[in-house]
Amino acid sequence: MRRRISYIIFFLLIIQNIFSYSFCGHGIANAQTPKVEVLIEGVDEEPKGKIIGVYGPITKGVELWHYSGGYWGYKGLIIKDEDLNGDINDEESLEKAINEEIEFDYTIDSELYKRLIEEGDIKVVCSTTLKDEKTMGNKLISDLFYGRPTIEIKNGKIYFSAKPKFHFFKKEDVSFQKIIGEKLNVRIPIVDPDYGYNTYAIWKRTKPEDWGGAVGYFDKNDIFAFAPPESGKIAPAQIKNALGHLIEGFTFKTGTITRKSEESSVGYGTFKNGGAVGIHFDYPIKFTFYSAKEPRDFSVRFETIPQSAAKGDPVIVSAVINSAFINEQKTNFRWEITPVKNRKLDVEYINKYGGTEEQGEINVFPEGDERGDHIFYAVFTMPDCDVDVKFIVNEDGTNPEEDDLENNVASATIELVETFNNLEIINLPYDALSRDISFKLAGENEIKAQLRLPRGSWDGNAKGELKVTNENNDLLHKFEVKDNPKVNEDSETIIRKPIINAQIQRSDFGDNPSKKIYLDVADPTKPIQKKASVTYNGNVERDYTYREYCDREENCTGHPVSSTTSAAFNNGIHEVQINTYVYNGKKDLKKKEYENKIGNNYDKDFKAKILWTNSPIKFDVIRYMFHLDAAGNPKTWEAVPGRYQREFVQQCSADIDWNVTSSIKQEYEQDREAARQGKRGQAFYNKVVFATDKNLISYDYPIKSGYYFNPAGKYTFEVTTVNYKTGQGKTKEHEELVNALINSFRYESNLIYINGSNQAVNIANGSYKTPGILTAKNNKGIGGKELISVKTTEYKNIANEIPYYSDKPYENENENKSHDFWKMSMEGYSLSGSLDSYTKYKYREYVAGNQKVYEITETTKVEIVVNGGNNKFYTHPKMPDGEYYIRVWLDNINLGKMSGVDYSSINDTLKGVILDNIKITVKGSIYDDIS
Repeated sequence: MRRRISYIIFFLLIIQNIFSYSFCGHGIANAQTPKVEVLIEGVDEEPKGKIIGVYGPITKGVELWHYSGGYWGYKGLIIKDEDLNGDINDEESLEKAINEEIEFDYTIDSELYKRLIEEGDIKVVCSTTLKDEKTMGNKLISDLFYGRPTIEIKNGKIYFSAKPKFHFFKKEDVSFQKIIGEKLNVRIPIVDPDYGYNTYAIWKRTKPEDWGGAVGYFDKNDIFAFAPPESGKIAPAQIKNALGHLIEGFTFKTGTITRKSEESSVGYGTFKNGGAVGIHFDYPIKFTFYSAKEPRDFSVRFETIPQSAAKGDPVIVSAVINSAFINEQKTNFRWEITPVKNRKLDVEYINKYGGTEEQGEINVFPEGDERGDHIFYAVFTMPDCDVDVKFIVNEDGTNPEEDDLENNVASATIELVETFNNLEIINLPYDALSRDISFKLAGENEIKAQLRLPRGSWDGNAKGELKVTNENNDLLHKFEVKDNPKVNEDSETIIRKPIINAQIQRSDFGDNPSKKIYLDVADPTKPIQKKASVTYNGNVERDYTYREYCDREENCTGHPVSSTTSAAFNNGIHEVQINTYVYNGKKDLKKKEYENKIGNNYDKDFKAKILWTNSPIKFDVIRYMFHLDAAGNPKTWEAVPGRYQREFVQQCSADIDWNVTSSIKQEYEQDREAARQGKRGQAFYNKVVFATDKNLISYDYPIKSGYYFNPAGKYTFEVTTVNYKTGQGKTKEHEELVNALINSFRYESNLIYINGSNQAVNIANGSYKTPGILTAKNNKGIGGKELISVKTTEYKNIANEIPYYSDKPYENENENKSHDFWKMSMEGYSLSGSLDSYTKYKYREYVAGNQKVYEITETTKVEIVVNGGNNKFYTHPKMPDGEYYIRVWLDNINLGKMSGVDYSSINDTLKGVILDNIKITVKGSIYDDIS
């Protein structure tokens, strides 16, 4: 036990010797030792007295080495492993082993020493520059030493006594042995790198040659990390084995000499037993000396005051009173706020206690007192001129008495900045749905904030922003401010030239064709006007530092003080007048006059022409409208619904052409010729037995009653119609007209025939007293024989779609290859008489969607045959002599009474016409030839 105590005492003596330095005389006799009170920064309250001076920070260190003999030592100090239970991480054992304080002595400047001696009664605040990893603040002295240090000032030195702490990396499973991967006979502690480092004695690997010491490196976050290549240090992970050999491939330094790792080792065979390894701890300390005497001083400063403001801006100024008095003091204060021009200024004054006085008295607490700071506010609206501001405390210096009155007044001038007003006029054309806009905020004016350094020097960049506000989000869409970054620059003059980008939209003016919302305007040449506003204002702030001189320090060199100043940007309003031009088309277009009539109504031949207009085909239209860029050029276009439906109306027609394919004369010519030649016998008379009597030769068609007289004839007509329909099939107009023509056909004769019952009848098997008329419907004659047959010999239907092109907008109407018929029906074209809608209002219509109209040309050929079977019909033998006739004719067709067809609107009649006829002369009877 005695031997252990002897080692501890010896260790402490060595430690003291390490940090003891002789003091060389400073020309000052060993005066009386001042009274010293030791305070710890972060633990004790900062003294109120003036600062006499500062010493440090200065670092002293303790370094112990472990020897292969099983002890830690430095010079003559020896601590055996067994005395520390084999583990120097054991703080309790280590604290017991180091049971005496260690004294550091520091030689100080003679002037500082003189001031300390003359002051006589001083307070010393001890601090360290070591950083706390979590808070990044300074650690406490108590992290470096046990208990409160003692300080003595004498002989030109500071004598600092305290019991030091040793800090090791204490993670239980981390050790040199674990990192190296080989067993060591001694547990070697790893120094916490926040407090120091391990050191190594380096030897040549191949022979016992001492190369000096190397500094260690350790990364607490990665215990296997190597030392940085350029650091010249050695990490535990770079020790190869228990022999102390270093891994190959890196360099380090012993002193100033660079060594190769593959040639070096820690110790020469001693590392396994803990030899050649040291532990080094640093103790950086700073001493701040304060007088114990009470200071007497007020100071005042503006905490916030803008250097400039715009007219109408709210201005807030705050002033702060600081007191260096130790105790509470009662004093007076006063504001002076004066416009440089003769302007009335309403100022609201507010202080911490709710007071609203411009001047008065107040109790001021010492600086740092928990009862708070002494802040005074003045609030007013910036007039149209500069404003001088002063705040004064303890004006005559007698209430209470002060040592210094130079810092009792704060004064400044708030300068007026110019306000800008601008107007931007933007037109939204007739055919634009939206338009991008871009303009310079404030036009060509520079929006500027001008800072002035109040005193001292700038501390960092100016910061702030020019605030730009869209006051009309309902008009300015996609609002964007360019070239207006937040202020963060090393400059006193801050200039911003923002560019405003936005979009105006037609829908905001009550006109939204895309959604089928159409605005009516009385005069399309006059725009709908609205105004939008963009306002701007803002300020910049910049920190600055200056040195404030006080009576707390003799020959005070000034204390750094941080403050902030500000300046306003020019404010203003930039108005945007939007002129929106509106035109949504005409409800009615001028209608083209088409013919509605029957032309050539069988007037000269068997031809007729009918002209009419189709029933209006309603169709939807679109117009193309644009999204414009900021220059007014189209970016994209959009098809929007037209307001009004349009009507497709065109000239329709029907051409009718009747032909007598085989006339009655032609049908009977052979028989008539046989009679002229006097031939006898039925074999020569196929259809009619004409009289051969010479006295009857002069008649065209002489017969005697009682012989057969067969009806005959062939007739055809062709009708071609042109109609306009949305479908391609047969049209009712064509079909009904064909049927009407067929039904208008008449075969009429007043010859008297005899039926199977020997009764007198007409050819239609009716009363012989009236002419017999056969039609396509009533086509059966005597004996029920079919005498009128109708056959359609040909039908053609050609449907041609009327083409249109609505794929894009066309500037030139002739470039659009849509059929003229469409252009006649829509607005914005010459053919519809509305080109001025485009030239004036950029309004042009196109066919919407999948709408189709066809021009349908139909042709039908019909053949009507009379008695195609050449049925024999005998005239009555007692038919009286006289003139008889056969007539083929067409009945009237009243178009106005036809339903469901477009030409019924003509309200006229297709006149009847005689196609064919002959006169028959009856002279005598069959009985004459028999007798």
